[in-house]
Amino acid sequence: MFFPGALLVFVAVSAAAGGLGVADPQVTITGGVDQTGHNYAWTITHNHRSPIVYVEFPHYRADLFEAPPGWATELTNPGGISSDASRCIATAASPGQGIQRRREAVFRVRVAPSGTPRGVGSVIVRFADDSEVTVDGVSVPVRERFGDQYMALIGLGLIFGIFVVAKAIKGRKSKS
Repeated sequence: MFFPGALLVFVAVSAAAGGLGVADPQVTITGGVDQTGHNYAWTITHNHRSPIVYVEFPHYRADLFEAPPGWATELTNPGGISSDASRCIATAASPGQGIQRRREAVFRVRVAPSGTPRGVGSVIVRFADDSEVTVDGVSVPVRERFGDQYMALIGLGLIFGIFVVAKAIKGRKSKS
């Protein structure tokens, strides 16, 4: 079960009469984070003529990545130990094992128990014919912003600075 705001992304989208329509998209990605904030699941629906054989999701602090049967997985920088870019990469063993036209497959990621902020990123999808599509705006786990990481430390530093300035002013007034 996904949040009501689960993200629906279309590679090719056009305005149709009376609303938003789809102009023959090659790939549709739906899904995102579940209620726990630790598990992501995306369903990739395929409409391109060539099978999908490669999918690459960005992640931060993921420790488990699952792909459909017949796919090899690679999790770079598991747990987000270094500041390097982290990717979940899935590769089909053969085009026959890939996601065929008008079929869908589910990919899952689990992030560290402490969780991560939710954000959006770009997913790379490669087809057996060597063409590639980048799907932007997909809900993914992202790195904390600088302010999120250090807000408590910055706040304590400001309080300490105000305390020191107040003591200095009070000391100056008591001497005069």
